[in-house]
Amino acid sequence: MALDTLTVTRTGQPVRLTHLAFKLLSFFCRSASRVYSREQLLREVWGIRQARRAC
Repeated sequence: MALDTLTVTRTGQPVRLTHLAFKLLSFFCRSASRVYSREQLLREVWGIRQARRAC
């Protein structure tokens, strides 16, 4: 994974990812040993400060 060029390779071959998938993968790679709640992921990856709850 190259953050400067936003590229990912696997066994030397490029992997096509959406921008959101790249953000999610890089977030998990930076903090691989932690577990995150749904709210934390929404805030850190999606930038949503408060999620709506379904009834």
